[in-house]
Amino acid sequence: MAIEGIDYQVVRSEDVVASPTTCELVEVTTALACASGDSYLAVQIKTGIGRFFADLKKAPYKTLFNPTTSGAKAFNATKTLRVIEVWIDAKRKITKKSGPAWGVLVHGNRILASAVIAKYGEPKLSQPIEAFAKDLIPADIAILCETAYTKMVDRISDQYQGKFLATLFKNPTMSKDVFEFAKG
Repeated sequence: MAIEGIDYQVVRSEDVVASPTTCELVEVTTALACASGDSYLAVQIKTGIGRFFADLKKAPYKTLFNPTTSGAKAFNATKTLRVIEVWIDAKRKITKKSGPAWGVLVHGNRILASAVIAKYGEPKLSQPIEAFAKDLIPADIAILCETAYTKMVDRISDQYQGKFLATLFKNPTMSKDVFEFAKG
């Protein structure tokens, strides 16, 4: 990342402010988990990011941070997640604070992000940071967010009616089902 002018903060600090040229470890870990294509990693992020750092020599840490993970991919995933989170925040402001519509935005945010990135195309994340920045169009991501969100709400309403969504999105099996439906 440094070669492309990105300041990557490995130690979490209150002084780090997200910008077009900065990122920090927790944000990158979350973004890579959502970009992994594996809903189980998104569930693990939701249940506790500390699990990723419990043993740096094995999964889930090594699943995300390994020789095949370039700095460009890590930062591009982070930038994509930021765009998705802006969409989620805007949607939360206009959504009634109950039911599946609200629950997907609050409890299913990582599964939503995973579905959007899967649909956007994980291979795009591997291009150079400068090229990716030109190709990342928030309006395109917003369309993918709306589509995945609607599918998630529909799936929960059809298959998981009455389920407590905070629990549903910590359950790997149910989360995978919702993820697969949303990205399909």
